[in-house]
Amino acid sequence: VDIETNAGQRRSNYDDLTPGGRVSDRTLRIDQLAELSAPVNIGGINVRPYVSGRGSYYDETVNGGDSGRIALETGVQLGTRMQRQWSWLSDGERRAVRHVMSPKLTYRNRFHVDDRPGDFYQFDAIDQLTEQQLVRGEIRNQLQKMEVVDGVRQPRDFLFLDLAQDLFPNRARDNQGQGLGLLYYDFMIRPNPTGLPVKNLSYAIYGDHDWKQGLRTLDTELAFGPVAGINWTVDYRTDRVVNGAVGVTGNTRLFERWDLYGGSQRDLDRDTWLSYLFGFRRNDHDWTIDVYVVYNTFTEQTTFQIDFQPKMGGVERPTRDRLGTGNQQGQYRAPH
Repeated sequence: VDIETNAGQRRSNYDDLTPGGRVSDRTLRIDQLAELSAPVNIGGINVRPYVSGRGSYYDETVNGGDSGRIALETGVQLGTRMQRQWSWLSDGERRAVRHVMSPKLTYRNRFHVDDRPGDFYQFDAIDQLTEQQLVRGEIRNQLQKMEVVDGVRQPRDFLFLDLAQDLFPNRARDNQGQGLGLLYYDFMIRPNPTGLPVKNLSYAIYGDHDWKQGLRTLDTELAFGPVAGINWTVDYRTDRVVNGAVGVTGNTRLFERWDLYGGSQRDLDRDTWLSYLFGFRRNDHDWTIDVYVVYNTFTEQTTFQIDFQPKMGGVERPTRDRLGTGNQQGQYRAPH
């Protein structure tokens, strides 16, 4: 069972008393998502059927008054894992490289949604929910070698490539007549920083492509550190709204279990700051809690969020998931 709760008040970047008759869209929204799944392994294939329900309450709507909305979804995920290892002797020491390939197929059917998106003021994807069927094919490739990380020898990716394609069975209803949806990509290379004054170094490029209109989003990211006890990430982003934005984030570990991080993002084209980020994370054996605040200067919106993730038997969920939603590095992606 997975449960997610969100509550907050939202408004557009104009004063409620602006002359000209503009109506305030200030809205309190309380959103609750509950998902029940039953993972099982069948002949080496991981099968995860699930059903979920989302209930949302709005204290103001476009037509006036409050309203509640229910969205129901069901689906299934199929995935497996294949790997091959190559090993050799070098200077009397055995070395090895492992290739891990993880294909996954997901079917989602949001078969019931109360009301229409036009009944609610629009701020994010939750407000835009409609009935929809989606098929996503994904293949993840990882090249790994054994390295010492935090004092423990373990497999570590030095090359990573994740590709996914969305398909719409009901294309007329769900994707303006187009059967092909977005193509998502995520490529990362992590070289050994021998001879450099840092222990960690990685470069990534990720985003999504619209087959009809071309580039939709593109992010490039350079991560390195520690420098002065801080691990740094420099990110460049371009999309249909921002013609070029640079983000800088720093994080450091305190008292072994605490992570402290902060950052900012600047629009180079408009020469203005877009957002500021500050947060902390507590890492425990059985759970992780992440608390952060993002201030969006363009919308004058402050987002406060708490993420609690339990770990089954101390096993943490994968954090590298940049294909669509679930971006662990996406704190800056509040609407511009």
